[in-house]
Amino acid sequence: AVPLLGMLSLVAATFLESRSRARVAPSVSLTVHCVTSAVLFSALALGTGAAVPPAGAGFWVAVAWLVGLSTFGGYGLYWLILKRSGVTKVNTLMFLMAPVTAVWGTLMFGEPFGLQTALGLAVCLAAVVVVHRGDGRRGTARTAARGEGAENRWTRSADSA
Repeated sequence: AVPLLGMLSLVAATFLESRSRARVAPSVSLTVHCVTSAVLFSALALGTGAAVPPAGAGFWVAVAWLVGLSTFGGYGLYWLILKRSGVTKVNTLMFLMAPVTAVWGTLMFGEPFGLQTALGLAVCLAAVVVVHRGDGRRGTARTAARGEGAENRWTRSADSA
C-alpha cells in the first residue's frame, strides 16, 4: 500500500505543480518532504514502540544514501525535467525505471537477466525513443511554422509600405 500511495502522491503532486502559479524551488519542496517524512515515521515508530536509537554508522550511511541520492538526486531530477520538459517527457522517462532496475540488479546482485527481461528493456527503450523523437519533430515543425509566419508578416509589411 505504501508504494501505491507514494506513486499516487507523485502523480497528484505533478498535476498540482503544473497548475500552480506559485513556483517553489525543488530543493525547498524536497527538504519539506524529508522533514515531514522524518517526523511522520518517527511518530509512527514511537507510537508502535518500535523506535530504537540507531546503533551503527551503517544506519546513517543508509539515511544519507536515501536522502542524498534517492530524494534529492532522483526526485530532484524528476522535478527539474518536469519544469524544463513537461509532463509527457517526465512520464515517458518513468518507463526506464524498470529496465534500469533490472540492469542494476544484474550488475550489483547477480540477478538473472533473461530473454524476457531483455525484451521488456527493448520495448521500454523503443517507447521512450518514439515519444521523444515525435516530440522533437513537432517542435521543429512548430519552429518552422513560426519562422514562416514571421517571414510572411515581414513580407506583408514591406509590401504595404
